[in-house]
Amino acid sequence: MVLEARGAGHNWIFLVSMDTNHQEPDRPAGLHASQTPTPNAQGRSEELKEAKRKGKMDRSKGEDELVAQLKHLEVSRSLASGTGLVHSEEFTRHNCLWDPSHPECPDRVTAIMEELERRDLRPRCLAVEPREATEQELRLVHKKDYVDLMRKTQTMSEKELQTISENYDSVYIHPDSFRVASLAVGSLLELVDKVMTSELRNGFSVSRPPGHHAQFDQANGYCLFNNVA
Repeated sequence: MVLEARGAGHNWIFLVSMDTNHQEPDRPAGLHASQTPTPNAQGRSEELKEAKRKGKMDRSKGEDELVAQLKHLEVSRSLASGTGLVHSEEFTRHNCLWDPSHPECPDRVTAIMEELERRDLRPRCLAVEPREATEQELRLVHKKDYVDLMRKTQTMSEKELQTISENYDSVYIHPDSFRVASLAVGSLLELVDKVMTSELRNGFSVSRPPGHHAQFDQANGYCLFNNVA
């Protein structure tokens, strides 16, 4: 899998794809994970979950066993096709109430979608239904107390939101921010799972707020939940 980040400063676009032509350093030349065709999407999904549960792969084992594990994942290039696109108008609902000129604004995603339309690229993509992340998924990366605090911001006043935002570096929080940030996490996970199970060849997530600066127990640099992690 290739996770590629493009951009500068806080303006990043993340693309995820399954590149079965890429040679891993420890893999013999000419051997790819696509050698064994997969029987069905459900089977691939269960194997993916099992691989995640076991920590993907134990790289301390011998090369032969590593190759066997790669083949067992049964990620088939021949069955993967199409570029997934995940987006929702809900991503525009996260905005700064006390500073309308804040650079992390809804225009960041609307401009991308407009450009995709202008270049006639959107119809060529397969729509992926966005979803909110579960509590369990959020806590894979973040401390429970932090997740609980972000959830409470949904009922805070503007003054309270501004006060709590000032505790972090380059962050603002809106009453809808918790839900929108959860949607950004869940949507990216949904896209990644579809690529990993060969339902899609690659994908493009047009979502916000961004997540790559968010830390275990605090928001940071425009980011609330680390959707990339």
